[in-house]
Amino acid sequence: MLLLLLTAALNADAPKDLEKFQGDWTAVSYTRDGKAWSGDDLKGLKLNVKGDVSTLTAEGRSGQGTYQVDAGKKPHELDVTLTDGPDKGKKKLGIYEFDGDRLRICLGPVGGERPREFASKAGSGVALEVWQRAK
Repeated sequence: MLLLLLTAALNADAPKDLEKFQGDWTAVSYTRDGKAWSGDDLKGLKLNVKGDVSTLTAEGRSGQGTYQVDAGKKPHELDVTLTDGPDKGKKKLGIYEFDGDRLRICLGPVGGERPREFASKAGSGVALEVWQRAK
């Protein structure tokens, strides 16, 4: 029981952090498997978060997932459950941090382990995303 109360107390900032995710985001940088996307590729990359639902749009296609955050962990943890596409129902585990109107997310591959650092190395399947809140 004490552990449950302690966990709830540590994650008390989760609703506040989920609130910070809300709205539209434009990509500053995106790297997957150690390969950075070019400026042209980044132009069509958008993120929208409404409630706990995120919509990622890239190259004219979009996908959705639900967010669950744990602000009590260092670094903060993010679980994305995919709600459409071939991986529907599967999870991507990640970490995140806010710096003003910037958001940095590092997500492991579907069904993979949670990254422990903000890095995307060749062959890792890890995506490192940097977003700027849209004005």
